[in-house]
Amino acid sequence: LIAVVAVLSLLLAALLVVRPGKGLLVAVVVVGLVFAALDAREVLHQANESNTGLLVMALMTGLLHLGVAVVAAAGLRTPSAVATTA
Repeated sequence: LIAVVAVLSLLLAALLVVRPGKGLLVAVVVVGLVFAALDAREVLHQANESNTGLLVMALMTGLLHLGVAVVAAAGLRTPSAVATTA
């Protein structure tokens, strides 16, 4: 599952560099929020297991995924930052 997430993330990043567009930014927002939700679930699981190290890693990863979603959403609000190829 981690490999799938990593490949999907890299694919989205590469597509944004090669062919930016609003539709792709929407996909990044959605994927970022889904990954952040999965990370939040993992934080809760690790808290129940009292595994502080993995809890911190899951929390940091979730915050990074949330940050990606916020930055992509901000890109949707600024039309000059995105090519007009929707």
